[in-house]
Amino acid sequence: MSKELFLRALRNRSDVLNFIGKVKEALNDIVTGLRVARVLDNRQQEADCYIQMSQIYESLSQYRRMLRSARKALALYESINHGKGMSKSLINVGRIHDTLGEYPKALEYYRKSLDIGRRISDRFQIADSLNSIGLMCDRLGEYQAAFKFFRQALVLRKKIADQTGMAEGYNNIASIHYRLGDHQRALDFFKRSAEIRKKIGNRAGLAYSLNNIGFILNQIGDGPQALVHFNRSLTIQQETGNREDEAISLNNIGLVHLNMGNYSQALGHYRQAMKIQKKIGNRRGEAYGYYNIGRVHFEMNQFGPARQNLRKAEIFARGKGEKELLRRTAMALGELALARRFNNVAARYADLARGLSMKMNFKKGEMETVLLRARIASGSVRWTKTRRSFEAVIAYFEKSSQLLDVAKAFYYYADALAEKLQPDRARINYQKARAIFKKVGAQSWLRILDSRGR
Repeated sequence: MSKELFLRALRNRSDVLNFIGKVKEALNDIVTGLRVARVLDNRQQEADCYIQMSQIYESLSQYRRMLRSARKALALYESINHGKGMSKSLINVGRIHDTLGEYPKALEYYRKSLDIGRRISDRFQIADSLNSIGLMCDRLGEYQAAFKFFRQALVLRKKIADQTGMAEGYNNIASIHYRLGDHQRALDFFKRSAEIRKKIGNRAGLAYSLNNIGFILNQIGDGPQALVHFNRSLTIQQETGNREDEAISLNNIGLVHLNMGNYSQALGHYRQAMKIQKKIGNRRGEAYGYYNIGRVHFEMNQFGPARQNLRKAEIFARGKGEKELLRRTAMALGELALARRFNNVAARYADLARGLSMKMNFKKGEMETVLLRARIASGSVRWTKTRRSFEAVIAYFEKSSQLLDVAKAFYYYADALAEKLQPDRARINYQKARAIFKKVGAQSWLRILDSRGR
């Protein structure tokens, strides 16, 4: 066999191995391929090997190595003016800056890639660039813009029958539907993505889709089924060596345990995820880890550690302009301030979270702030307005089938009614909250109701 054919065989096999999750074997093949390309003194083949190598390092969550490989590929492609290769390399470099929380740099590389893709009329690269820009808009809370880019990318991917790209597109559009409060459509699109990935044998992608399906199931109150999906996803990720997605699964499992009141298990899973994020250098993932750990401490009434972790997440979010993380930390710090009876501080955080939610057109986030504001105002004289706020929140969460959020709203409304000396109405709402908490397995909330004799 000639060296050229041997190199092509190595690259093709490496591509397939990476796709099906045998990442270390894929890396061995491409390292051998790179040596052959250098013997042949073929700069394009060498660059092609480096770009594949960068994709494999992404699968292994080894971002610094991914960046080095992508930059070597870019330099080689530029030296021979290879447009498609330059576009692919720019996207890979951008993804590293995204992971490191360097969003302006990431967006700059994605736009350069798009310009090259359009110049050479390469629909695959145009779609990939549009999708990457959409992801960046999503990171920054610009959901309508993200939706536009995702739709444009999906249209192109359908035209060129790019099954992998279509699965990614359905996944990203599902995420936007979730943020806009349409859980059923989000679930439908996540399932479409999973079906394609299962059909084409993309194990890493399937694990990602299973994670997202589990997340929606957890949001609508089916914790046991959510755990099934998260654990299936985690098994695949541990087999394929995808550390970043493994951390996401661990975080999601932690969330289910948090909702069920299993605080030690929640904290254990969150800390495992945090350890991975630190090891692979994922600053954004680390920041979300601080938020998650802070929430557990808050639920455990450990207000000092809760504030310490939440503030770390808040500092990162402010510094990087990550609106969704800043919204979450503002809500959590607002609840923490309310629990400590610092109502003015709680109100400021509620207003910050509300403003961010409205900028992002995130209806659920907006209603969460309405609930927090109602809780703050429940002792004031403006009871009629406050009562209407509670009822509006309950109606929204009931309509969107977000059972745990409905139950929490009933519980807080009952608290306010009890404070207003309306015991019969308070008892009815406590009973509604209890029935839902029991249905979704929210043991921590049931324990709270029991401890208060509700």
